[in-house]
Amino acid sequence: MLDARVRGLSRSHRAVKEGDLHQINSMRKSGLRVPTIFRAFANQSGRFETVGFEIKDIYNAIEKQRWAGVTNAESALKFLGTLRMTDSGMFWKYSVDVDKRLENLFWCNGTSHYDYNVFGDVLGFDATYGRNKYKCPLVIFSGVDHHMRTVVFGCAILSNESEASYVWLLRLFLKAMKGKQSKSVITDGDLAMKSVVSTVFPGAHHRLCIWHLLRNATARVGRHGFLRKFHLCLMGDLEVDEFERIWTESVADHGFEDHPWIVEMYAKKHSWSNAHIRGKFFAGLKTTSRCEALNMQLGKFIHNGYNLREFLEHFQHYLEFMRRRELVADYKSAYGEPVVKTKLEAIEQFAATVYTREVFELFREVLMLASNVRVVSTKRMSACVLFEVAMYCKQRSWAVSWAEEDDEFSSSCQRMESFGLPCIHMVGVLVYLNMTAIPKGVILDR
Repeated sequence: MLDARVRGLSRSHRAVKEGDLHQINSMRKSGLRVPTIFRAFANQSGRFETVGFEIKDIYNAIEKQRWAGVTNAESALKFLGTLRMTDSGMFWKYSVDVDKRLENLFWCNGTSHYDYNVFGDVLGFDATYGRNKYKCPLVIFSGVDHHMRTVVFGCAILSNESEASYVWLLRLFLKAMKGKQSKSVITDGDLAMKSVVSTVFPGAHHRLCIWHLLRNATARVGRHGFLRKFHLCLMGDLEVDEFERIWTESVADHGFEDHPWIVEMYAKKHSWSNAHIRGKFFAGLKTTSRCEALNMQLGKFIHNGYNLREFLEHFQHYLEFMRRRELVADYKSAYGEPVVKTKLEAIEQFAATVYTREVFELFREVLMLASNVRVVSTKRMSACVLFEVAMYCKQRSWAVSWAEEDDEFSSSCQRMESFGLPCIHMVGVLVYLNMTAIPKGVILDR
């Protein structure tokens, strides 16, 4: 009976007075958490029941004070305005609902414009929740830079993930980037996203995130035998006819001919099958995991309780942190020479001068495997020299063409077109021709 009266008293006197709030703020500035502050009030009053308010009343009072005098949205937009004073490339746009409340917000800065101009040929974006107190989707546009690191092109907070919201966002993103279209876009398997990408980026190849596909396959199908074959079709270095044979046999073996998800996936094969995507440039981007990893790192800078103004401020701190890391990587690539590890010293040393350190490490792995390549035959054509090459102990062969006049190379494996680095077959021909430098035609500007 006494406990009931005490609970009723606590509920009927939930008010944090001005003096109490001043004391709470002073204690918070000293680093104390709200539960600790509440215990201090309990010690002062003799017991918890006589404090006169509860822990959540403290949170409510702090939040009310935080918003006093100006709305959260107005404060956030004012903050973006102050950033333009030091960054003339700062860009932001927002939309409001029928009640004139902030609905969607997109922003990017001058560095993002520059990065997109150089690295915007590949664009990935994904939505996450929980990084702001309103639980609204946070959308981060990102890509891959010359250090194979994630680079941020822009950000948005949406009120919902409807098709209309994404159309508004992507068109605004394109406007902010002066209309430059991406060659490739990678997202999750959301149907609204697919429709929007085809509308706003009609010339881009839309790829579905392999991580989401594997997760969905496990949930929808779950048979280990089929999942193993699905992974091979997804990631394997297959030709189109090999893909068709493996897919057809696996579907028949498990009786999945009429399975809705299997039928849907086969219809979308050009958006996820490695055999069908080969030749489309994605700079090694296969999943939206870079977006998700970026969201995890955000947790070090941004907490769920932040309002919009605080979120924007701390997000800018995070971008500054990322860009300082890029400067460090630039410095490491510009100064010092890596130790030569292969017997092909001349071409390895040349690669170290034209590639960033991270890309050079990837090229050196290819260079180490080039000794397994042998030239089977050579045929001089009117416009090029055609080489048939094979790998050690493998019966399959590949074609490498060399246009002597333009010093351009291409390979039937299309790894150069897909990833941006010369493939093993191409490097094997360079070694066969005793070249000591990588042709300019196979070194990307990015």
